[in-house]
Amino acid sequence: MDLEELQLQLEKVLCEVSKDILIKLAVFLKLDEVKYQGKSKLSITRLLEREIEEQVAQIEDENQCCVFLKKIQLIEITDKEAPPKEIGNKELEVLKQQLDNMEKDHQNQVEALKSKMEESELKATATSVSKPTTNDLKSVLRREFKINGQIGEPGQKDKLTFVSLVRQIESASSKGYSETEVIDGEKSATELYQQLTTIVQSPEESPQSFLIRALDLHQKVLFASKEAGVKITYDESLVQGLFLHSLETGLHHEAVRTKLRPFLQQPDITDELLIEQMNIIVSTETERQKKFGTASQARQ
Repeated sequence: MDLEELQLQLEKVLCEVSKDILIKLAVFLKLDEVKYQGKSKLSITRLLEREIEEQVAQIEDENQCCVFLKKIQLIEITDKEAPPKEIGNKELEVLKQQLDNMEKDHQNQVEALKSKMEESELKATATSVSKPTTNDLKSVLRREFKINGQIGEPGQKDKLTFVSLVRQIESASSKGYSETEVIDGEKSATELYQQLTTIVQSPEESPQSFLIRALDLHQKVLFASKEAGVKITYDESLVQGLFLHSLETGLHHEAVRTKLRPFLQQPDITDELLIEQMNIIVSTETERQKKFGTASQARQ
């Protein structure tokens, strides 16, 4: 199994395990308790996905990445709520030894990366000490270009119009802002919203993983709207409606979409209830497909 398949499988398992197992994984990954204590299952799942992705990105060797992901899966499998199996003492000792070896390898990788980072920081500090130029001072003193206005529904007060957007862009150009700075200002105001509008389930992505990705993007849009210093805002009810619509139209599986539609028509539905219903629907549909597959083979 290659690295990409392991990551996809791990994302699916994270959506299915209990909150207690997610907390055990957070402890194993040495996350600060402040980041996950008292948080919802969805928040902890997102936190673990980001942390695992960051640690995988820091490991240069693909084989070591696979070992790291398999070790996490082993922890999930051994801790997952399931009927106990009888395992011989020798087999249990072998598994423990394998886990210990994986932990040592992972620790060595982390230490090596820390050493490289410290060396790079020392070199960067030694070479970056120089006098600030006039252009540097200008770039520091000049304010970052931002689009002012609010994305909303027709008739809404302070809604960003096309004419207002064009005038702001022309004004920025006349004040010496580069084309790149103007484009960045537009992206910071509209890119996340546009991504939520066009989000779709990829061919190798499970419905649960697609839901988590859509929820994460939904939260990012709201967070960007409330961030200090940001002029452009997003109406929460508008974003919630767009999220539910994009989730329905972006789902690849017709049967799952049909069964989930009644819940997507509830504007005040919670994230936790959506995740719960998605897991139930996918589990039922998987069982149904297996039954029909078995019946088809029997007729042949």
